[in-house]
Amino acid sequence: MYTMFASSTNGINVVKLRSSDHKIFIMDEAMAVKSKTIKDMFEDCMDDDLIPIPNINVKTLCRIIKRCKNHTDNKITIEKLKKLDDELVPINPDILYDLIPAANYLNIKDLLDQGIQRAANMMKSKSPKEIHLICNIQNDFTY
Repeated sequence: MYTMFASSTNGINVVKLRSSDHKIFIMDEAMAVKSKTIKDMFEDCMDDDLIPIPNINVKTLCRIIKRCKNHTDNKITIEKLKKLDDELVPINPDILYDLIPAANYLNIKDLLDQGIQRAANMMKSKSPKEIHLICNIQNDFTY
């Protein structure tokens, strides 16, 4: 299931995003500008335009929106923010394989760095055979 974050329209700009599976998310501008890509698209669109995010599914986009929301909340302590980030970017190959390219596409550098660090930690001290299994690599050679 997905979650929507809606902002009141009383003076606050909102951004409407559509995931690759056509779910609509509404987030306030302060959250949206955490992504340079969304920020640029938002500046180029009309007020009621829907911003398509064609290569990010609802599950991953929801996770990213929650993280952006956490990073705009001034009441969250650094320790709490780290704990929330750890929950949203777990060491789980299935989540990381979706999250890393999404963070790259959306140009959220700190999320991309965190995802890559998690992937590196996951593969640390693993044999090549174990890395092949984790990354679902069929063959070392590409033709």
